[in-house]
Amino acid sequence: RIPAFKCNDCGYWNITEGENREKCGKCSGNNLIQDDDTFDTWFSSAQWPYATLKTNYGPLRMGFHEEVVPQVFKGKTKTYRLRDHEFKVGDKVMFQNTKDKTLFGYGIITESGETTVGKIDYTDKTHFKTYSSLEELMKAFRLRNPDREVTPKTKAYLYAYEFHPLDELKKIPTDFDTFYPTTVMETGYDILRWWVARMSMVGIYIQEKLGVESISKQIPFQDIVLHGLVKDPLGKKMSKSKGNVVNPLEIVDQYGADAVRFALSYGTALGNDQSLSYPKLDAMRKFTNKLWNMARFIEFKSEGKLKPGNFDFESLKKQVKNKQDEEMIEKTQNLVKEITRLLEAYDFNHAAQNLYEFAWHEFADKYIEDVKERVDESSFSVLSSLYLMLLKLLHPFMPFVTEEIYKRLWKSDDHLIISPWPTK
Repeated sequence: RIPAFKCNDCGYWNITEGENREKCGKCSGNNLIQDDDTFDTWFSSAQWPYATLKTNYGPLRMGFHEEVVPQVFKGKTKTYRLRDHEFKVGDKVMFQNTKDKTLFGYGIITESGETTVGKIDYTDKTHFKTYSSLEELMKAFRLRNPDREVTPKTKAYLYAYEFHPLDELKKIPTDFDTFYPTTVMETGYDILRWWVARMSMVGIYIQEKLGVESISKQIPFQDIVLHGLVKDPLGKKMSKSKGNVVNPLEIVDQYGADAVRFALSYGTALGNDQSLSYPKLDAMRKFTNKLWNMARFIEFKSEGKLKPGNFDFESLKKQVKNKQDEEMIEKTQNLVKEITRLLEAYDFNHAAQNLYEFAWHEFADKYIEDVKERVDESSFSVLSSLYLMLLKLLHPFMPFVTEEIYKRLWKSDDHLIISPWPTK
């Protein structure tokens, strides 16, 4: 439910950060009723970046009239409010211009307390503006709070603070600064309107309120990649009412997670629907077995002496002693260029097809069979290095198998997922 509580005594809406509210922040009454509405599921999901990424902008807010904003910059360190903001000492509160809703800084609360208007020291210079009489002070309160009756007995709330301009926060990089906006949003085309559009709207709205002017910094992602739906083997949309839903966990148990991932990427253009194909799943399971067979051959030949490291094509070329190795290095180098180009274009379909054809028919069927007939160490060194590059290229599609093979053959504590991408 929405964390908004209406006071039945004065009609004021009390908005919280999610916790229950026991008394009204305006009249201090306890006759509060929570709004029975709920967040729109898609709109609430659009708040994901702000809920998960650490930011310098805290959730607490306090508004200042546009005429008061310059006073804060000139040394105003105390404010009296007729509303109880419930700020505590140590709270970080963002300061907002009430006219245009822009943030101009933040304050660390150094003192808070409850008093009455009649007990306020209207000559206190830390408030910046002083008054000649209590009546003049009450007149100022009435000007800022036209809907409130102000008397010497009216409750007032003191907040003293240490002010910091917004520019100070901008100098400190946070997770939000680093990862927002993200590079790409990948989702199904069927929720483009429901989720992607709402995330864009919420991002633009909130970023504008934070003073971000560049539209490229407001929208939460630079690119949108839409995939199609996975339908049942007969090409019909899966539905519980139709009883044709295929449990993906059962498919993973039967064929393996990487085989399923690779099968869904292979042979389907981006954005197009595809039918669940058991023959293709079986083919990708066999492809996984093929990778393991290659790994076992290399493991046998290496006798456990492979050392982890980052190999490049130039260093490999210096080891070449025959034409077959030279040709395979060139083919692998071209593959790296092509796979990199396809992935940068989000063309996962053709990237998967090229990797499948190269790994099975070029690398396994031809090159490994050729190396088996030779005994020179330089050829095996080239073979193992090119196989490592192949694992890195396959890793985005088959992360579990490639990581396991890497750990087993190279006995490294590192991970492929954070290793350098093969150079072109």
